[in-house]
Amino acid sequence: MTSYFFLGRDIAKFGADLLVLFGSSYLSASMFPSVLVAIRDGVRRGGDRLLVSFWMIWTLVLIQRMYVIISSLAVDSGLSELPISGAIAVSIAIASGYGIGAQMTSPSTMGKEEKLIMKVSLFIAGALVGAVVTAYSMQAVAFEPERIWCVSSRGVLHGPDSPYINMVREDRCFTS
Repeated sequence: MTSYFFLGRDIAKFGADLLVLFGSSYLSASMFPSVLVAIRDGVRRGGDRLLVSFWMIWTLVLIQRMYVIISSLAVDSGLSELPISGAIAVSIAIASGYGIGAQMTSPSTMGKEEKLIMKVSLFIAGALVGAVVTAYSMQAVAFEPERIWCVSSRGVLHGPDSPYINMVREDRCFTS
């Protein structure tokens, strides 16, 4: 926190990104031999599945931090507009689900009522997540402002902020 005040926002964020990068690379690299043994043995036990899940999560965090650092260094490259962060977030969620499922490898001792409650609660949780994602995506689409672009007779593209956009004929304009 003090680095934010002394070094500035950008340098402090870069330093924090590097710390997470080093920590996640250490965790990912140190666990890799154990993960290879677990995979070689077929990942049969719940502990092996939990280990593989934990390793997958930290490896994905490592990949995400590398992407963040590279995209922050290459400011105008367009990397920040790619759906890579979303894909990594979904992959982390899948790896987390694999870890949650690792505990379910032994026979269940739950009764019928507990299983019914578990199924109903999972259904409600899934419905809530679906509703939130749907509402968020509809909000993002509903409030997207319409941008007007025009092409002059010389072939110059004028955007919404161009002072010359009102001088171009209407039949040469389009929206995005």
